[in-house]
Amino acid sequence: MRDDAMRRLLEQAEAADTTQLLLAQGTKVLATIGDGGRPISTMSVTKLVVGLIIGRAVRLGLLDLDRPVRTWFPEWREGLKAKITVRHVMGHVSGLAADTWPQLNAAPPDDYVAYVIKEHPLAAEPGTVQAYNNAAVSVLPAIITRAAGKPFLDFAATELFRPLGIEDWTWGTDAAGNPFGMASAAFTAADLATLGELMIDNGRGGDRLLPAGWVDACRRPPIPGARAGLLLLQRWPHQDPDRTGDPFAYGHDGSEGQYLYAYPRSGLVVARLRDCGLSEGRFDPSTPEQVFQELPWLGAEVDAALAAD
Repeated sequence: MRDDAMRRLLEQAEAADTTQLLLAQGTKVLATIGDGGRPISTMSVTKLVVGLIIGRAVRLGLLDLDRPVRTWFPEWREGLKAKITVRHVMGHVSGLAADTWPQLNAAPPDDYVAYVIKEHPLAAEPGTVQAYNNAAVSVLPAIITRAAGKPFLDFAATELFRPLGIEDWTWGTDAAGNPFGMASAAFTAADLATLGELMIDNGRGGDRLLPAGWVDACRRPPIPGARAGLLLLQRWPHQDPDRTGDPFAYGHDGSEGQYLYAYPRSGLVVARLRDCGLSEGRFDPSTPEQVFQELPWLGAEVDAALAAD
């Protein structure tokens, strides 16, 4: 059963033009596509990585998710923006105006953080509506920089990546040098899977890096009825469209078919990347087939087979 499930996933991954794929269970690598290669942009899977970095800051006592953003950005001391907390931003419930596709396709402002803090409008009262928001999330690395007293990327490298043995990675910034929080981090599938291991059993061997119960806390909806957690997405069986049961996996998708998902039942971690040429200064959009939307559910078949062994 396990071999059949694995074969189906690998065959469809190959057909979807996968550049790198890694399936792991604990320290055991179960299957790979590609030879490791160079880091590839993870697109919005970057958000999950930002969440893990925030978890490290919380573990060190540098950050409280319920502190208002005005703690570090006094421009938000007045009006409804004064209510926005770090948790609100992570849970896409900040109330800031949500992204639109024309906005997403436009070049970002030279100083994206300054734009969001000084100009980006509110569309709802903070903590009332969930709306996926790249602009709001881009403030999070700047908060870590101020809370930790060192640049976000330095903090990420010394406090999370190096302890996990991750050395080969890149992270894009705006013209002002602000790391993008919504996308642009690049990793190999192997290193992405290493980060995914932190999501199994709330950290398993990595509990020295993250607070106890961190993943469970991130999985909880930030407001009643929300369909996503704190920089974390969850997946349910197709036969449970109303999401009444338990999710089988949690992680994050990225545009163009990037994925990182953890399956807590068996401890399976799946990392999939497709190279769209961004590291070479071009962009080759994925076709619908290359996006490989069925991957999380194919991973669920492998998960079920592993759990049954």
